[in-house]
Amino acid sequence: MIAGARRARRTTSRRQGDEFAYELLFLRSMEKDALVWQTPALAVTAQAFLLTIGLDPDTARFARGIASVLGVVVAYMTCQLMAKHRYLRRLDEWKLRELEGDSRLSGLSTHAYGDAADEYAGATRLTKSKSYAVWQTGLVLIGLAHLLVLTLTVVWPAGLTGD
Repeated sequence: MIAGARRARRTTSRRQGDEFAYELLFLRSMEKDALVWQTPALAVTAQAFLLTIGLDPDTARFARGIASVLGVVVAYMTCQLMAKHRYLRRLDEWKLRELEGDSRLSGLSTHAYGDAADEYAGATRLTKSKSYAVWQTGLVLIGLAHLLVLTLTVVWPAGLTGD
């Protein structure tokens, strides 16, 4: 009888520990997800500022070159940081799925609710696109725009000044 009570307490204690771990992981995962999307939002602001400098016809050639190099660097740094935050979030998501499987809570930490839920929510091709890939591609294109401005600054400076 005593052994059965101990086993029940251990099982209850383990379940409570798993629930606590699940809550902590879920909160940490949400925090990482917020960081994934804060990173490009701030970077696009910086990129717009740097492109404004790079494309302004009154900007000196040297300053235009510096702004373009910084734009390429910021684009790379943003892609790397966004990838790192996503990687860490995905690690937490993996552990959450493991805990969900153990406690029969499948799919709560993700949006894996199924076709009926997608139909109800009005899923479209646009909503099913991987936002992470779209943003990474956009950041690469912004970096390429900075490279184009840098190239024009070096090779054909008059192309940016309107002369």
